[in-house]
Amino acid sequence: MFCGVWLFTFVDLSVMYHFLRGQAVVKLYIMFNMLEVADRLCSSFGQDILESLFWTASPPKEKRLRQLGIIPQIVVTLFYVMVHSMVVLIQITTLNIAMNSQNRALLIILLSNNFVEIKGSVFKKFEKKNLYQISCSDIRERFQFIVLLLMVIIRNMTELGWKMDNFVACLPDAFLIIVSEIVVDWTKHAFITKFNEIPMTVYQDYTYSLAYDFATSQLENDVSIRY
Repeated sequence: MFCGVWLFTFVDLSVMYHFLRGQAVVKLYIMFNMLEVADRLCSSFGQDILESLFWTASPPKEKRLRQLGIIPQIVVTLFYVMVHSMVVLIQITTLNIAMNSQNRALLIILLSNNFVEIKGSVFKKFEKKNLYQISCSDIRERFQFIVLLLMVIIRNMTELGWKMDNFVACLPDAFLIIVSEIVVDWTKHAFITKFNEIPMTVYQDYTYSLAYDFATSQLENDVSIRY
């Protein structure tokens, strides 16, 4: 982690911001969609990479890994952290451009992009297990948007000054993005549950399942951590 932070001290955020801001709106829109796909791929691979590093660094005594060692794992993990961090950093910069630009076209396009999720989900067959995966994905996506918006607000206040007026100026766009995400998720789940005849009580079961997974993940001998 410290190596990744040290390497990112050589990245000039101002140069990146002005370079991306000089691009056309269509290019930024396509880039933002590509970054979303790249972020999901990195998240999927990253979980396996980090678990593999943890397993290599602290394996059970009776099952020590001797083939690869820990050095290659550290190199692969550091490369993954750099790539994924750069993807998230470009996402934050693109979102910052959309919120600060006088031309609201990019922000409107990014907001309308959320409604594409409804088109890809309604009128399709879903089982409870599939709906559970969609719910977990929506939770992660909503949390990620909140973190990205928080980073954008911190970045803007760092440049403009830590004043309440600057903070209040950032709230309308951030609120609009979060509300649009919530409305799209609610509409999507409403259609899925209606056309697949899934009772609303299934979300309570999902809550119990997530709470159980979180509780068991803290156990010392949990399979996903130790093995």
